Amino acid sequence: MATPTGTSVTTDARASDAMSAVLAQNWWLVALRGVFGVLFGILAFASPGAVMITLALFFAAYLIVDGVAGIVAAVRAARANERWGLLIALIVLAFRLKARKDDTHGSAAARAA
Repeated sequence: MATPTGTSVTTDARASDAMSAVLAQNWWLVALRGVFGVLFGILAFASPGAVMITLALFFAAYLIVDGVAGIVAAVRAARANERWGLLIALIVLAFRLKARKDDTHGSAAARAA
């Protein structure tokens, strides 16, 4: 029996069974994630200021890593003659630079410069 995507139901069942087996082998990772989540929640109630700073730093680190990964993916795609990612990145960068140049409502530091 085929599904609308063209895969068979037995293939989907085998994939589900394989995923269940991996989760059964690594149950401790799921439990550890839950323990860390509870500890982080308690810490957030105890010291919300420190948690906000920590979240901001983690988010900044994530954005840096994601940006570098995006650049690497764009360069690899360009080498394979798939330049769509690089083209989109250049368009976004051009809009950002234009928005910065046309910014008339910027911060006090931008207006002073």
